[in-house]
Amino acid sequence: MNMKYVFGSIIALVVLIVGVGLYQAGSPSKARDFAFDQDRVNDLRNIVYTIQNYVDENKSLPQVLDELSYIDKTDLTDNQTGKAYEYQVTGDKAYTLCATFMYVAEDDENYRNNYLYAPPSYRGGEPTVFHIEKHGAGTQCFNFKLKEIKDGEAVYYQTATVLE
Repeated sequence: MNMKYVFGSIIALVVLIVGVGLYQAGSPSKARDFAFDQDRVNDLRNIVYTIQNYVDENKSLPQVLDELSYIDKTDLTDNQTGKAYEYQVTGDKAYTLCATFMYVAEDDENYRNNYLYAPPSYRGGEPTVFHIEKHGAGTQCFNFKLKEIKDGEAVYYQTATVLE
């Protein structure tokens, strides 16, 4: 009879440990949704860099994202929903990009280290900060403006986030 209690206690302890582990790690669907949010951040970064290169070459913003030839076209759509990211030109060198996120991205150390700073522009200057990495849940829009940088005769553009 004691063996039944010992065996039952061991089973209960294992179930408890597995349950606590799953609770702390989060569900697999939550982890998958968080990974999709990280993909959205990466896609938006790629779009921002590609738009910057497009403006360097064409001296104007693309009217639609399909005009961007130097980007993997899968970066223009949300991998989870298949919906295209929203893009709107809002000024001469200003635009808005929107995506729909599943979760609020807190200002935690891991997120900040992985997503906050882009490397300094190859043209020199300060690192570009996009602030895409900190977002709410639901549809979030980010406003960008391209700043003109003169290098002798050449004119380049560096993207900066317009914070509201």
